[in-house]
Amino acid sequence: MLGQLGNKNSRNVASPSRTYIAMCNRSNFDGYYFRKFILPERNEFDVPYDNNCGYASWYFLNVLDGFSCIEGCFAAENWDDLKTVPEEKKFKILAAAVKRWKGFSNKPELYILVENIPQTWLYEKRGGIYYAESEGKVSFYFYEKPGSGYGGSHIHVKMKDGTEETLIGPWSSRAGVANKFFPHCVEVIYTTDARDFKELRCGTCCALTLEMAQEAAKLAGVTLVKTDEGGETVYRIQD
Repeated sequence: MLGQLGNKNSRNVASPSRTYIAMCNRSNFDGYYFRKFILPERNEFDVPYDNNCGYASWYFLNVLDGFSCIEGCFAAENWDDLKTVPEEKKFKILAAAVKRWKGFSNKPELYILVENIPQTWLYEKRGGIYYAESEGKVSFYFYEKPGSGYGGSHIHVKMKDGTEETLIGPWSSRAGVANKFFPHCVEVIYTTDARDFKELRCGTCCALTLEMAQEAAKLAGVTLVKTDEGGETVYRIQD
């Protein structure tokens, strides 16, 4: 059944109902998830869409989910039993600890071990902040005009209202700024590697909703306290 994804002729396989299944790599390539979708007959300019697996793959990546790592698509009619399609696993905190920066002035931070990083984001904009939340993980950018953040990269974002925008060189911003306009979030460090977590090394900065951060703090045996730092609301580990 899945063999057609690796067949050089599979790109021309068509679905009579225009229904396709996208097969995508999970985070860190530790498995797959599947998405079912219908390929429209025409685009917004009334130009007909080809009906085959190759074009369905292009449509999924360029229109539906630009952040996916797609292996390819296959026609739903070739799927033996759609009920067997595995459900996508949810973002989950497996363990949490406190990272203390000995010899530095940095404040202690939550360090979490997670699995199944969210891949789909729908943004809102308020006060120059583009904010999205997915399964408790938060993503945000500061953007008002083209800049040099992220090396001037063009970052394509999908908005909650269904539109898409391209941010040219946005800045990463910080939780204290996002908290002025959106539900409060907390900056933490995360990893998906149990070995790195054990040594509290090689983490990546991110933000969590306040509720999920409080869950992480409980796992780490600490308490988060709300503080004001230069007019920004942030949450710190209580010593």
